[in-house]
Amino acid sequence: MTFKILIGSPVKQKKNILREFLTSLCELNKTNCAVDYLFVDDCDEQASSDMLSKFHSGNSKVTVIKSDSIIQNKSDYDLHNWDYAVIDRVAKLKNMIIEFSCQEKYDYLFLIDSDIVLHVETLQRLLSVQKDIVSNIFWTKISRWDYYEPQVWLMDQRWFFDPSDPKAENRIYRTAKHMEFIETLKKKGTYRVGGLGACTLISRKVNLAGVNFSKLYNISFWGEDRAYCIRAVAAGFELYVDTYYPAYHIYRECYLAGVSDFKKNGFDFDKEMDTLSLMDKLKRYYRTVKIAVRCKLYHLLYKE
Repeated sequence: MTFKILIGSPVKQKKNILREFLTSLCELNKTNCAVDYLFVDDCDEQASSDMLSKFHSGNSKVTVIKSDSIIQNKSDYDLHNWDYAVIDRVAKLKNMIIEFSCQEKYDYLFLIDSDIVLHVETLQRLLSVQKDIVSNIFWTKISRWDYYEPQVWLMDQRWFFDPSDPKAENRIYRTAKHMEFIETLKKKGTYRVGGLGACTLISRKVNLAGVNFSKLYNISFWGEDRAYCIRAVAAGFELYVDTYYPAYHIYRECYLAGVSDFKKNGFDFDKEMDTLSLMDKLKRYYRTVKIAVRCKLYHLLYKE
């Protein structure tokens, strides 16, 4: 059986990062897949726009749509510092990709951010788990001194624990459950989660059900992915993450130096790509000690 798949991405990216993203798409194992591409060009750099317009991959159909044909008054924004206006903008671009996927009758939409480098077997793996909505995991350090955390979460805004549990009022319990969730996702498998995004395979069934990224007027949660996940679960779908082939997130330009090693050896939690100042090192040490103490206290206080 051959699956008709659309790989879609709203793109606002620096050319060096975009090059690695597009290269990884070309390198995907596409056995039994008829893959086409849709890029929404929201780039500030002309070099990035040119790269999109010249992209090709085998016999695949490549469609590039300028964002200003969807949303007027193109705005300048920082990729990592969003406000509500930017979130609304990105939601509209992603919704357009969903509509295109429905109109062209694709079996699956693989919606992915343009700073992700994929393992070559990612697409085959996600198809094999046979879920209507499944994200491929990737890990990010939001702050240079921080630890890697996944782009998926368990409940509500970005909680890695169940806030309805009475014990969740205790910070020790919350910290321990947070770390348990992270350690679980470091193991290869497919897990049900409460929220996901940025690297997600979505079935036609979900898209035809009207699940989209538009803001929910009665929910204050931050981010278009939250609205999407709430809609999906309300419509009767479950959310999953697959951790078998972690992707590589080029969250900062300095992470470009790690792409080659990732392709050879896979994702490495211990590889340090950031240059840390003394203050960064102190912050990381403080957090390490704090987490270790709370986890130790958790095992002393809560015997489950």
